[in-house]
Amino acid sequence: MAKIYGVKELLGDSGCPECIKVGNDRTHNHLQHWRNTETGEEWTFCNRCGHGETITEANRADIESVRKIKRELTEEERESVLAEANELPIMELKSRGISRLTAERFGVRVGLSSVNREVVSHFYPKHKNGRIVSYKIRNLDPKSFYAIGSGSGCDFFGEQQAIAGDVWGK
Repeated sequence: MAKIYGVKELLGDSGCPECIKVGNDRTHNHLQHWRNTETGEEWTFCNRCGHGETITEANRADIESVRKIKRELTEEERESVLAEANELPIMELKSRGISRLTAERFGVRVGLSSVNREVVSHFYPKHKNGRIVSYKIRNLDPKSFYAIGSGSGCDFFGEQQAIAGDVWGK
C-alpha cells in the first residue's frame, strides 16, 4: 500500500547509488520512489544528496528490482509479530551498560544470533493504555533502528512504571 501526498504517491525506497559511493546510506533507504497519480510520471529522489532520475521503460526493471515496498501491517499481522517479540528473552544489555534487572523492569527484550546466541538487537516496548502496541528495535551491528507496529500516540518510555509507583530507591 503506497502513501499518497496530494498528487504524489510514495511507492517505496532503495539505496541511493551516489550516497553509497561515498560511504553513506548504509540502511539503503535514501532513494525515494515516486509516482504522479495524475500524469503517471515516475521518478526517484534522494532525500539526502538530491540525486534522482526519471523512471523510463529502459531503466524500470533495474529500479523496480531494488525497490522496497512500504506497507502497513494488518491488525492480525501486527498482533502476530508482537506476540513473537513478546517471547524473546530478557537479558543484560552489555553494549548499553543496562543490567538484566533494569531490562526486566522496563520489558526490554533481545534478539539473539541463530549462529552463536549472542545479542544482535534490542527490543524496546512502546505502550498505549497499558498494552504493548509496538517495539522499537535497535540492531547492534551495523547500528540501525526500525519499528514493529505504530508508535503514534504511545505513552512515554517508562510511563507504565511511573504510573504504578515504581520508582528507584523506594
